[in-house]
Amino acid sequence: MATKRTEELNTKLTEASNSYAQLTTRLSERILAFETRLKNLPGKAHVCVEGERGKFLSFERSGDQWGLTYADFSLDSPPQWLSRQSVEAKIEAVPLMEPLLRAFVKAIETRHERVELAVDKMDELFDRLDSVGTEGE
Repeated sequence: MATKRTEELNTKLTEASNSYAQLTTRLSERILAFETRLKNLPGKAHVCVEGERGKFLSFERSGDQWGLTYADFSLDSPPQWLSRQSVEAKIEAVPLMEPLLRAFVKAIETRHERVELAVDKMDELFDRLDSVGTEGE
């Protein structure tokens, strides 16, 4: 009787472990796909959103590499690439992804407006310089 229970327990353990491994792999793959989508955009912006209890998700640049970082300051955990974080950290980061996208869009729109104004001012400056150059001829 004990052997049958042990076999059943072993079967359940194996099935649960396999299922868990498949799910965690899928979660990691989906997070990587999300990060890759942001990395492949032609215009990028550093954005950070805060969740509950000191949790932060960022899309940022380090050197020449862009990526998602996650930090849990309630645990004195410094920001690290999300892809290298624990499954628990990845689970905690998921609800922050939609707010991160909203912040990303807002940041790009704000930067777009600022760059557009700067380009307009540069165009005006060049127009004035061109007109000064033609007045002396």
